[in-house]
Order: sequence, then C-alpha cells, then structure tokens
Amino acid sequence: MNWVNELEKAIELINAEGFDNCVAHVNTVLRDTTPGYPRIRYYALLALCISDWREAEEMRTKAEDCFSNWQLLNKPGDFPGVDGVRDELSAILEEVAEDLKSRRPSDWYIHQMTWTETDVEEWQAELAEIERLAHLEEGREEDDDDDDEEAEIEEEEEAGLSPTELAAPNKATDEESNTRMCARNKTADAVNATQPDT
Repeated sequence: MNWVNELEKAIELINAEGFDNCVAHVNTVLRDTTPGYPRIRYYALLALCISDWREAEEMRTKAEDCFSNWQLLNKPGDFPGVDGVRDELSAILEEVAEDLKSRRPSDWYIHQMTWTETDVEEWQAELAEIERLAHLEEGREEDDDDDDEEAEIEEEEEAGLSPTELAAPNKATDEESNTRMCARNKTADAVNATQPDT
C-alpha cells in the first residue's frame, strides 16, 4: 500500500469537508504497520474530522504519543530535512489542539487525557472565574437582605413614629386587656357573693 497516495486522498477529503468520508478512508488504510509520519497525520485528521469531542481528544492524544516516539527515532541530523518534518508535524498538532480547544465542552477537564502547562493555567483561570461569580452572587443576596432591612426602617421613619410611639399600641392593648380581666374578676366575685353557703 502506498501510504503517500492514501494520505493525500485523506487530506483531499478533509479539504472538501467530507469529514465522514475522511474518517472512513483513514479507518480503512490505518494499520499497525503504518509508519510513524503518516500515522501521526492520520490520527490528526481523525481528531479534526470526528465531531464527538472526547473521541477526537483520544485521537489527538494518540497523535501526540506517536509524535513523541517519532522524535526519539528521528533525532536532529539523522537524515536531511528531519528538522523541517519535525516542525511540520509540530505545527499540525498545534492546529489540532487549537481546534479541539475551541469546541471542548464545559466538563472538558474531566475527560482531558493529556495536560499541558497551558491547559493547567486555563483550568485554574476557569476555576477562579467560577469562584468570582459565586462570590458576586453571595454579595447580591446579602445586599438584598440589607435592602429589606433599610426599607423597613424607612417605612417606620416615614410614619413618623418613634420606638416609644410604635410600642404605644401594644401598651394600650395590654392595658385594655388588664381592665377587662379586672372587670371579669369583679363580676365573678359579685356572683359568688349572691350564692347561698352550702
């Protein structure tokens, strides 16, 4: 199998936005015996074509792993143009990482398979933003409670009643209740006085 022609066909399919066809083609030609360079390219193409982020992230991780192995076997000076190939693959993988980053779900950190320093920094920034919003929400609730208390005070002030005056209605009610109690007691005493001794 001529992997160069097969890889070119896969690239043509993705350039024509035939993503499903590209995936089908790569799955047909990708073998355990596929050399490092086309294997990296194939996994990168799958990561770009697959719509499910988690599955695409898995393909990206495989491409990164293959690239790491490729670099161990292809050191600078091993063959003419090795540095150019390394730069090409690095740029492709960076493009794939940026694409996945742009469409990752809100819970991406749970499923992230490889973490770079930038990933860690971005996740820490997202956590800080979540905490900041939570504090703002708590502050709003406290402000609402304060507003309710201030509204009550304002209503009392608008009524023009002092704390003593506000207590006056309660005092009057208590005095009226005591007066009624005394009247009931006197009535009861009068009734008892008219009853013959037994």
